Formats: sequence, C-alpha cells, structure tokens
Amino acid sequence: MIHVGSDGVFTMKDILLKNSLLLLSRFLQKHYGQKTILLIDEYDVPLDYAYRSGYYDDMVGLIRTLFGAAFKTKNSLEFAVLTGCLRISKESIFTGLNNFKVYTVKDVRYKEYFGFTDVEVRQMLEYYGFSDQYDVVKEWYDGYLFGSLGIYCPWDVINYCGDLRDGSVTEPQNYWVNTSSNIIIRKFLSRAKTADRNDIEQLGIVQK
Repeated sequence: MIHVGSDGVFTMKDILLKNSLLLLSRFLQKHYGQKTILLIDEYDVPLDYAYRSGYYDDMVGLIRTLFGAAFKTKNSLEFAVLTGCLRISKESIFTGLNNFKVYTVKDVRYKEYFGFTDVEVRQMLEYYGFSDQYDVVKEWYDGYLFGSLGIYCPWDVINYCGDLRDGSVTEPQNYWVNTSSNIIIRKFLSRAKTADRNDIEQLGIVQK
C-alpha cells in the first residue's frame, strides 16, 4: 500500500491517499470501540503553499476528496474540528458538506479557546516566576479580539517565556512574524479596489 524508495521517499497510490483519513477513522473506531474525533489544525496551510508553488488546483482537488470522504462517514466519526485563516465555505473545497458550523473572530461562542486569556497569561507568568513581565507581555502579545474577549497569541507568549527561562533574550520578540506567508493577501490587495484596500487598512489601525 505504501512504498518506501531507496531514497527514503514515501509514495502511495492516489486512492489510498484520498481515503487515508477515512481509513484512519475506521481503524481507530474498530480498535477502541468508539467513534473518532478529527482535529485538523491550519487546514489552509497546504493551500497557501500550493498557491505559491503553482499547483493550487491539484491541492484543492486532493483536500476536497480527502475531507469529503472522511467527514461524510457516520459510522466511525463523532465530529471534526478544523482551524485556519481562510473561512470555510460550502462553495469551495467543502462542496457537498452541509453539516458544519463556522465560528469566526466575531463570534462569542468558544472565544476563550482561540488563544490565551488574560487570566491564563497571569497564571503562566506567576508559575515561571515572571510576574514582573506582565505589562510587557500584555503590550506586545495581547493583540486579538474574539467576540468581546481580548486574547493573547499563544505562540508568542510561550516562546517569550521559554527565552526568559533560558536567559537568551531580555526584550520581547515578534515570534509569530516568520511562521506564515502573506503572499495571498498581498496579491489580493494588488487587485482590490481602492475602497476595499482602505477597509482592510482600517483593520490595522488601533482605535484609541
């Protein structure tokens, strides 16, 4: 089913690849005797990479088939959770799937699960003995608003605490800045109308 070449590269037939999540769910359900829960983080990252590398249509086809096969099964799947920056749309790669709910940064439900809350950050800093760094952490990393709740970027907070423990830095860093590409956004802005660009630019303006 899966072939490993002399160069260490894994290859498999397309039919196996496209049904891999479905098969995994079935195997886990059979082994443990209960339905599985699929957690897929940053589902749109492969789409972004494919867009930058020139095989976007092929990746869309793969993900549409991969997710479609896995999410439509009722015997082995309890539910699935996907996270990503691109909004899930019934008209895109999720054609044929209509039993899902989208939660965005504007929604109140689950707002505390999109990052670290202020209480959690205070607890973390106290645990590691960095309570005196609270004001710095809040100024640098308390940058999200989900529903009506201010949320800290987990990646930044964790890395800053780690560097403080190691003694490798004394000043906060932009840890998140190099974790993703903005090429799709830049191309969108280059083609957008002036009114659209102005609306997007307003998102980056802090209201006093």
